[in-house]
Amino acid sequence: MARAALAWKRAASALACAAQLITALRFVGAAASKVPLVYSVGHWPAPFGIVLVVDRLAAVMMLLTAVVALVVLGYAVRGQDAQGRGFHALYQFQVLGLYGTFLTGDLFNLYVFVVILLISSYALLLQDTHGRGRALGRAGFHYVVVNLVASSLFLVGIGVLYGILGTLNLADLFIKMASLPAENS
Repeated sequence: MARAALAWKRAASALACAAQLITALRFVGAAASKVPLVYSVGHWPAPFGIVLVVDRLAAVMMLLTAVVALVVLGYAVRGQDAQGRGFHALYQFQVLGLYGTFLTGDLFNLYVFVVILLISSYALLLQDTHGRGRALGRAGFHYVVVNLVASSLFLVGIGVLYGILGTLNLADLFIKMASLPAENS
């Protein structure tokens, strides 16, 4: 039963990675027109709502991530994925976090996607270090602490920017930064 379940997880994860590769290829083709694709989640206007943007850089980064994700999955299914119970779900969440960081159009959602990426990396790390010795566990603990401190500083920086400029939308930030008074720059 456990082998059949692992085979299903591997197949689903491989299909997801293949679909991500196809989607990334389509985004690269769509972004070649030099006009970014913009999707407003919930149909809220740009400075207020969540905006996802596919430009040429985001499309290329998605393509690189999809290729690397497929190669890493190919390595993991050789036996590494069987050591952790939720490996495939956590792996897909980690890839989701990467894609989100490339596609987001505002700083707060960039923070959210980075946190999704980090939480899944913490869980994957804990699965891998469990029972492997104190030194590896200590290194994993340091990784988590450093990332928590860094993400907290990132969140504080986002709050300061919002306090000064009144927006977190990246396109709106670009416009408002140009007209920023000298004492705030």
